[in-house]
Amino acid sequence: MIFTQFVDDALGCASYLVGDENAGIAAVVDPALAIEQYLEEAERRGVRLVRVVETHTHADHVSGHGRLALEHGLPVSVHPLAGAEYPHDAMEDGDEIALGEVVLRCIHTPGHRPEHCCVAVVDRSRGPEPWLVLTGDSLFVGDAARPDLAVEAREGAEGLFHSLRRLVELGDGVEVYPGHVAGSLCGKAMSSKAMRLKCRCHGLRARNSAAQKPTQGPNRARPRRNIAATVPVPNSAAVRRTLNSLSPSSLTGTMAA
Repeated sequence: MIFTQFVDDALGCASYLVGDENAGIAAVVDPALAIEQYLEEAERRGVRLVRVVETHTHADHVSGHGRLALEHGLPVSVHPLAGAEYPHDAMEDGDEIALGEVVLRCIHTPGHRPEHCCVAVVDRSRGPEPWLVLTGDSLFVGDAARPDLAVEAREGAEGLFHSLRRLVELGDGVEVYPGHVAGSLCGKAMSSKAMRLKCRCHGLRARNSAAQKPTQGPNRARPRRNIAATVPVPNSAAVRRTLNSLSPSSLTGTMAA
């Protein structure tokens, strides 16, 4: 199995290349606009990029899925609730993308955005269960996602609460690789270094209050407050989200500029 994490320190964003070295194929999850890093890594590893997976429509950076589709003919998978205007394959809860013996399994985790999905990675040469999960903007090391970017904050928080419970159910042996590091506006208490290390789901239960079991009594189903939601949403976020939803062919001039 091939697994490489790429971190943009300026934006606090993380993206991933996942694939099967024996099969010679790989996919990119949440690519940045600078796609050369993925092409170089694929060449170094001796694999061919065959797909792009978006966990959601991003608002903090311009995605590289358009360049990978236009310049290299890669299909893009994203959840239908994203309302993407570009050609794409619908990726819904439970769907799987096979890359040789490596499987990317979709877990629909709304809260940060209605279409948000996590990607559980299964190496069938090791066993049938996932051994890591790409949590996108739903779960970080030390924090949970903002719930106020796409829907009313309480509605988003309730969705996020239940989504985090699904991630906890993956088990203590599953490694967590988020889509952001400290510096991103998508969370406030994120670690600045743990993104390059391994964080396990038992650590989520122990340290991340957003995923703790609900208390008994009248407050049992009340999601915990997400501090990051007190930070204003930048005006440019809507612009980037729109760009990431459009057909890449309509953005050719914009990207070239």
